[in-house]
Amino acid sequence: MKRALVLLLWFVGSGWLPAQAQNAFVDSLLQWLDTHPKVDTTRVYTLHRVSYRLSEIDPGKAWRFARETEQAANQLDYDRGRVLANINYAILEGQDGKFDRSTDYYLKALKIAERTGFVRGITICYNNIGDDYRELKDYPNALLYAHRALEVNRASRETRGQAINLELIGSIYYILKDYRASLKYYKEALPLALSSKDRYVISQVLVGLGKNFAALHDYPNAIRNIHEAILHAEEEHENINIINAYRALADVYSDQQQIDSAQYYLTQAMQLAIEMNSKVERSNVALDLSALFEKRGQLDSSLWYYKEYKAVSDSFLNEKNLAHISFIQTQFETEIKEEENKKLRGAQYLKDRELKQKNLLLLASAIMVCLLILSAILIYKAIQTKQQQKLLAEQRRHFNLQQHVHELELRALRSQMNPHFIFNSMNSIRNFILQQNPDEASDYLAKFASLMRMILDSSTQTFVLLEDEIKMLELYLDLEALRFSDKFQHRIVVDTTLDASDIRIPPMMVQPFIENAIWHGLLNKKEGKGEIRVLFHDFDTDNTNLVTCQIEDNGIGRVKAAEIKKAKLVEHQSRGIHLTMQRLQILGDELELQTSTQIIDLYDSEGHATGTRVMMQLPVK
Repeated sequence: MKRALVLLLWFVGSGWLPAQAQNAFVDSLLQWLDTHPKVDTTRVYTLHRVSYRLSEIDPGKAWRFARETEQAANQLDYDRGRVLANINYAILEGQDGKFDRSTDYYLKALKIAERTGFVRGITICYNNIGDDYRELKDYPNALLYAHRALEVNRASRETRGQAINLELIGSIYYILKDYRASLKYYKEALPLALSSKDRYVISQVLVGLGKNFAALHDYPNAIRNIHEAILHAEEEHENINIINAYRALADVYSDQQQIDSAQYYLTQAMQLAIEMNSKVERSNVALDLSALFEKRGQLDSSLWYYKEYKAVSDSFLNEKNLAHISFIQTQFETEIKEEENKKLRGAQYLKDRELKQKNLLLLASAIMVCLLILSAILIYKAIQTKQQQKLLAEQRRHFNLQQHVHELELRALRSQMNPHFIFNSMNSIRNFILQQNPDEASDYLAKFASLMRMILDSSTQTFVLLEDEIKMLELYLDLEALRFSDKFQHRIVVDTTLDASDIRIPPMMVQPFIENAIWHGLLNKKEGKGEIRVLFHDFDTDNTNLVTCQIEDNGIGRVKAAEIKKAKLVEHQSRGIHLTMQRLQILGDELELQTSTQIIDLYDSEGHATGTRVMMQLPVK
């Protein structure tokens, strides 16, 4: 990047350019509140909308307006207002990463909405709980709640709500890289969004369409949809949607190596984020610019923007934390005052009654104390008995789990040392000897012996070092490649963030999937050389108890393999896969970890199968 551009954005980031407090829509709502001080239901809705719109622009003010929404609703005894206030709180808690508190507020809002038949409140809660699960990367639950919201909106024929729900579902499939499913939901959302005439929702859906077209390398359609999203967002001055569209355009041009165009749109997005004084968007765009300049090889500019991203995001999080502390303090003080008022009223009531019924109260108190003591003794005994029963049940469950794990490990060992593999390996050694290749026969026999020893050693352990597991996989792949005359090549990669000599994973988890890839994916491949790639990397930087193993081949794919197997009555079957998934599930339950195994079919842009990818989340110690 030219130095002049760096200096321009430095001046902008330092406040030398004029900043706009909020967008025009928020300003109009604030003006309405100033000129309509009367506390009524319209004011409740307006306060709720201001808090929602400010949630990413100015979190401190957002918390204040959420609190005012609740106060006005309580003053009117207006249940729908209480629903909206709790939704505001949930949104702000979710943005702080406090998803447990966020979910509590949504469930509180949902309970009131269901009791009062507030359909819009119900669908918002369902949809936003799904959004929280998406942020937590719990995609099955995210889809579950998004579909619940969609069902309610379809039943009430609420087109705008349906468009929002479909957009959420599409975004989840986009994260899962299932671009065709994602594109399907976005296409279904677009006519509903257009019929609602809500340009905010329309622009969101169009950006999602554009990103999916880009992922499928249909760049003309991607650019057309994103530009159309910008037009809708500009009509309503929805600056956040404009920024998201600019960032999506930058990704499209960057994918096509049009770096100058990508830089232009990110610069436009940065200027707009500064004008609207949105630190969230400033930090997001700064991170995008850092990645773009790294791609250009301009490391000094990349570092500058990364520092800008850190500075802005840290200050934003500090502001959000301060606003949250202020909200909690206000809430706590209000609850204390309410409790004090209750105590004062109760004390006065008791004083009045005490003058008339002193003797009766003393007698009743004595009886009550006796009953309480007796009840406490009975409850204590019941709790002790229940705890003992619970402890025994837990011990039995743990013993059964351990026994089941050992049984599965033994069956997995038998599966890996199956007679087919041993017979074929010995036959390959015999062929090398008959062909007078003693060196190759000796090398094959040595690798075979080492593999058998490693399998037997690991079968007695619940966890083994990652580097030992990799050695075993290398031996197995070398033997299979040699046996099949180098019909395929293989590569095992460990991410630099992992120390293979320090972490331990369950043994014999990966080999069954590699075996399946060789037999069903690569041996039937007619053109080109087969390839298997195994990658170990962090599942989540915040969760050191899981590691991801990715097994990817460029074979014929599961659909074609199934057809061949059915037509030729192929006998080979990797029984280890079923055993492995059972072991992984039991280990996850025992360690209280969310392990998973996902098998993904790979296709090119024309829909032709290009292989299979397996994603496993393995527990580590």
